[in-house]
Amino acid sequence: MIEPAPVARLGKQSRRNLTLMDLIVLVAGVAIGAAWLRAVQPALVRNPPNIMIGNPPNIMMLILDFAYQKVLRPYDQIFPFVAGLMIATLALRFLAPRPSLRLLIRQRGWTACLAATISFAVQWVFLGLLSLYLKFSLSVPLTNRVVHEILENYGLGVGSFDPGPYILTVWVTQAVMRRRVAAVDWVDRSGRLLGWCCVLGTTVRVVLEVVLGLHYRGFFPP
Repeated sequence: MIEPAPVARLGKQSRRNLTLMDLIVLVAGVAIGAAWLRAVQPALVRNPPNIMIGNPPNIMMLILDFAYQKVLRPYDQIFPFVAGLMIATLALRFLAPRPSLRLLIRQRGWTACLAATISFAVQWVFLGLLSLYLKFSLSVPLTNRVVHEILENYGLGVGSFDPGPYILTVWVTQAVMRRRVAAVDWVDRSGRLLGWCCVLGTTVRVVLEVVLGLHYRGFFPP
């Protein structure tokens, strides 16, 4: 009897079932998101941009206002939880069963969470040092809300944490180098879903800011 050729186990070696430890890590990720949301809440309550709808209403401005109120603002509210779950998903890969590094760097879910976590760490350190500088270098003591407003004015607010460009860059690099594999388990699929949330959020933010900039320059008169 002729035995079939051995099947590649590249994807099977990292499959896993949901365990109690996995749930604990995910709950910790939600807790990180809640703490993050509380920290950035002063920036989230900032005034919306001055979108002049016009009378009669300008269709483009109506679409722009809808995108901001119904898409971007809710995204800013849930993004801290997305970020916390990405950190948790990255940590899940260090629990048994642990796939090989060769497999991990080919999983788009894990690489998306890795790129996002590195970008968070770099920006946290930078904004932390900048916040301390603003608090102690000026003669007038500043509250956390004022610090957030200053950072927002320099484009270093909530939107600056968006890891979408980094995730998209990693995914494009994987596609060009053909260093990717199909989704192997729920952890990888979760990482991909969270990555796509960040990429789509970045896309909406960029389109909104470009159109709003054109609006301010008179390309869409009310």
